Amino acid sequence: MISYGHHRFPGKLFVVEGTDGSGKSTQLALLYQWLKAEGYPVFFSEWNSSPLVKNTTKRAKKRHLFTPATFSLKYYEAGLDMGWSSEPEESFTVFQGKILEEYDRMVDEFGLTVIDATRSIEQQQREMRKIITQHLRRRRSKAD
Repeated sequence: MISYGHHRFPGKLFVVEGTDGSGKSTQLALLYQWLKAEGYPVFFSEWNSSPLVKNTTKRAKKRHLFTPATFSLKYYEAGLDMGWSSEPEESFTVFQGKILEEYDRMVDEFGLTVIDATRSIEQQQREMRKIITQHLRRRRSKAD
């Protein structure tokens, strides 16, 4: 979590980033439900592709028409605009690799917390809840 100084607004902002297909949506949905069940007022916001792409991929994902890789093979999401390859799957692999390199670089620079997305959904969620709980406890103890 990054802190940019004190403010007078209540609450916490948690940002989750990761490569396509890493399970962000699944983990955030589980975290959202858990926080609501714990009695926290939760507001969820996401940054998506254009409305056309968002609606199309949402319908296809519900019908299980796309795998995580193929769902990301719209033109820009595959990095085809970068000119690394004219083949969508190869371009996607290169593009996601470059994104991952940048995320790795940012971990130390911004003090980000990394969660291993190769573990089970349950293991990841336990770790997310533990991390979030630490930040929520800090807030409550300061308010007391």
